[in-house]
Amino acid sequence: MKKNFILCIFFCSLLFSCKTAEIVINQGPDNGEYFISLCDEIEVGTSRAFECVAVIAYLAGFDEYSRPAFSSMYDSYFDKYKNDKTVKKAVNKFKALRWETGFSYNAVASLGTYLESDCHSYRVPEKILIEQLDKRISDRKVIDDLLKVVSEFYDATSFAQFYENNKKIYKQLTQVYVQQQDFLKRMIDNYTDYYHEKPNKIRISSSYITGNGNYGMSFNDGNKVYFEPKFCVQNDGIDANLLIHEISHPLSNPVAEKIVENTVIYNVIEKTLVSEKLDSQRRQGYGNTYTYIIELLNRANTICICKNFCSDEEIQYQTEYDKNNCYFEEIEKIIEILGDYAKGDYKNLMEFEPELERRWAEIY
Repeated sequence: MKKNFILCIFFCSLLFSCKTAEIVINQGPDNGEYFISLCDEIEVGTSRAFECVAVIAYLAGFDEYSRPAFSSMYDSYFDKYKNDKTVKKAVNKFKALRWETGFSYNAVASLGTYLESDCHSYRVPEKILIEQLDKRISDRKVIDDLLKVVSEFYDATSFAQFYENNKKIYKQLTQVYVQQQDFLKRMIDNYTDYYHEKPNKIRISSSYITGNGNYGMSFNDGNKVYFEPKFCVQNDGIDANLLIHEISHPLSNPVAEKIVENTVIYNVIEKTLVSEKLDSQRRQGYGNTYTYIIELLNRANTICICKNFCSDEEIQYQTEYDKNNCYFEEIEKIIEILGDYAKGDYKNLMEFEPELERRWAEIY
C-alpha cells in the first residue's frame, strides 16, 4: 500500500496528446467485467470479485475499506441485506480473520485477485493458491471457508446485479487513465528499462470502496506473473510514484525476501523497530521487520525508476518524506547502492542481489 505523495500537477504537464481507447469486455469464464484496453500492456477497469470482497470488508467495519464521500453508493444497495443471515456470516468471518490473522489491507485485495469474477471458484488450482495467496489467508481451511462465505454473499445480495447497475460509474473511474494513457506508457517503458523485464499484461482495477488505499497485487498462474494492482480513484491525475510503487512489488519483493534471510540486516532492523518508529510503521500497515524490509526496498526501487522522469526536487521530496515521515531511515543509502545496479550491466535485479545484500549489511 502506498499513499499519494508526489504532486500530480507535475505529471500532468508531461502528457502527450491522447488517443481514444478501444473499449473491450473481459472474456473471462463469467463475461461482463468493465475494462478498457489502453495499449498492449495496460487495461483499466473494475474487478467484480475485488468489489465484492471489498464490500464485505466495508460492511465488517474495516477502516481501510471505507471512503465516506462515496459510501452512499454502497449503503443504498446493501443496507437492506444487513440482517440477512448469509451476509452476517460473511461479515463475521471477515471480522474474525482480522482478529485472528490480521486479515486486512493487502490480504483482502489478494483474495479478490485470486477469486474468479463470479466469486464461486478460484482462478488457479489449490496448490498454486496456497503458494500465492497472502499468507494471512493461505491456510487450506481458511481458503475453503472464505470461498463459501464470499460466494454465498455474492448470491444472497445479487451482487452481479449491483455490479451491472453501476457500469456507468465504473466507466467514469477509468477516464483519468484514458486521458493520461501516453504518460502511462512512458512510465512502463522506464520501469522495463530498470528491471530489464517487460511486464506481462497490467490490469489496473479502480474502486471507490478501497478507501484511500492502493494495493500492488499480482496474479501468478504458475507460469507467468500478471500485474493486477487495485487502486483507489484519484480524479486529479496519475501519481507516477504511486503506480510504479504498486507494480514494482512483484519484482522487488523476491529480492527483498532474500535480504530478509540475512541475519545481520534482519536483527539490526528488528532492534530499531520500537517506539515512534514502530507506531509509524503500524499506521502504514507494516509494523514488523519482514514488511519493513519489503517496503524499504520497494520504495527505493520506485524512486530509482522515477528519477528518469521526475525533477530533482520531487525526488528529494519523496526521499525525505520516506526517510523522515515514514521512518525508512536507510533509504538514501539503499538508493545509492541501487544506482550502481541501474548503471551496471546486470541481467536483472536478482542478479545484483548478492552485491546489494553485502553492501546493505555494511550500512550497519
